[in-house]
Amino acid sequence: LDSLLQEIQSKGYQMERELAKEELEEKVRDWFQSSGKMKEIQAKLRAELFDTIQGQLKSSKDLPLKSTSHPAPVPPLTKLVNWLISEHLAMSHNWLTNSVFVTEAEIEEEKSDF
Repeated sequence: LDSLLQEIQSKGYQMERELAKEELEEKVRDWFQSSGKMKEIQAKLRAELFDTIQGQLKSSKDLPLKSTSHPAPVPPLTKLVNWLISEHLAMSHNWLTNSVFVTEAEIEEEKSDF
């Protein structure tokens, strides 16, 4: 009986420790978010990750940053669809997404080809 009581007490203590740990984690997470530190740390991590990837790409030459061969010509219908998607992204204020899309879709300044 004594061993059973000790086991129950130790499990109760462990549960209290787990609850305290969860509460502490939640308070720390809330502080990071309310103080703006969470966004700051995330931005720094993204920048470091981007720099690391760029450094590896430049050194390994496995994935060129810009295609060196001339790609096949893009059909006019595809150009039109890409331009419409770009316009939608711009109208929706998705500036970063649009800037990446315009670069990858190689949308030209001049739209007279349509």
